Amino acid sequence: MTEIIHRLANITATHLIAVTGYCAYLAVSIYLCITGGTFQYYSEFAALTAGSGTLAAIGGKYIDSALNSPKGAPPQNK
Repeated sequence: MTEIIHRLANITATHLIAVTGYCAYLAVSIYLCITGGTFQYYSEFAALTAGSGTLAAIGGKYIDSALNSPKGAPPQNK
């Protein structure tokens, strides 16, 4: 699981945001399923947690490609 938030042996904020949002969504969803509870704003919560993860992943890819890589150079995967 820790490999998800690392890039080139460094923790990236965008991956950490995506994983945190996904874990929050899973935790709340499982809790509501187990307790049989309801959450009035669940649709907004689900959209924000899923949306923030998606936007963070897209933003991370943009940052990596536009700012951290030399122009015309292949990606450096170690």
